[in-house]
Amino acid sequence: MTNIQYTFFRFRISIRGVKKLTAELEDALFEAGASDAVLSVKKGVVSLTYHRRAATMSRAIAEAEKQIESVTLIDGTKLSVRGLHIASEI
Repeated sequence: MTNIQYTFFRFRISIRGVKKLTAELEDALFEAGASDAVLSVKKGVVSLTYHRRAATMSRAIAEAEKQIESVTLIDGTKLSVRGLHIASEI
């Protein structure tokens, strides 16, 4: 049996498709699994800052990107990843 070590990773993902935070956006991201992220907006760019537990940084980021890209808002807007910043840049 393999003993996998899980670590917490900090990173921020900015998203394309919206320019402001709304209750609908927050709810949709939470339902998609981004409950471990803090949402913010700066200069019209919405970002999620994660403190996510995973086996690797790449797995943590891939899971977050998949969750973000699974969201479609009521008006039909499909979210997509715009950029990524690793913890040392946050």
